[in-house]
Amino acid sequence: MKKLIALLTACTAMTCLFASCGKDEDKDDDDKKASKKNSTSVSESADEDEKDDKDDKDADDEETTEEETEEEETTEEEKDESSEEDDDTDEKKSEKKDDKKKDDKKKDSGSASSGGSITQAEFSGMWISHDEDYDGLYLGFDFNDNGSGDLIMDFSELMRFDANGGLIFGGEAVDSDMVTFDGSKFSFAMEGTSFLEMTRTGASDDSTMDGEYVLNGGMLYDELLPELEKEFGTEDNTVYMIVAGETLYMSFEDLFKYELNGDTLTVNGSVAIFGNEEDSEDIPVEYDGTTLTLTSGADVLHFTKVK
Repeated sequence: MKKLIALLTACTAMTCLFASCGKDEDKDDDDKKASKKNSTSVSESADEDEKDDKDDKDADDEETTEEETEEEETTEEEKDESSEEDDDTDEKKSEKKDDKKKDDKKKDSGSASSGGSITQAEFSGMWISHDEDYDGLYLGFDFNDNGSGDLIMDFSELMRFDANGGLIFGGEAVDSDMVTFDGSKFSFAMEGTSFLEMTRTGASDDSTMDGEYVLNGGMLYDELLPELEKEFGTEDNTVYMIVAGETLYMSFEDLFKYELNGDTLTVNGSVAIFGNEEDSEDIPVEYDGTTLTLTSGADVLHFTKVK
């Protein structure tokens, strides 16, 4: 799994560089305009600032004499009040310390029973963890009913679609003339270079981007697929893109087999969840009704079900 995530992280860095190339030229033009505007306003504001400083100095001299008289009158009163406040503060600190001890005791007594077992029906589905940020990618797994497992990466921070089906890339909306979509095939190109090409696996539907697609072209495909072949061989290395509302996932299907036995998850296959190089690993499982916790030694991952 570590090698695969490293490949995806490299692709993320590549896409960020790819996106920035098209933005730098526009940014330089904006900076030049702003610089010219600022140089004009600086000379105008300098004279105004000098006049304001002189007026403020005269006003400050008049106020200083009045303030010194008032401060002498209030000093004695503040000393008496300060003594009373110190007594109250010490008493409140003592009360807060006692309350904190009670809260900690309650927390400790409840933590031991916070985890629980999970049924196969609850376990099956797609889970995403936001514990680790892999340069904008987040790790997940899709545990299928047949005992096979898919590796999932949440791509939404890098690239996603908005509520109207428009592409958001690097946090910014992409011009409509850079994308094409006929209900089945989608492509995104910038400055004459194709970045992403994918084809819907289901029936053609141009009313929504939602659905499953096969990644089959563009820079992302060209960079990723040869590395997958080196890592996993030349068998089926199909990469899927899943659009679910404003979330975009990349899916590598059937990378491992799994078996859930009570509170233990046994994983066999190409991808070890915690980077274990062994062919098989047993992972303790805890579930509190919302969060799935997988633990291996000092490594702990928390997952939330998204599908």
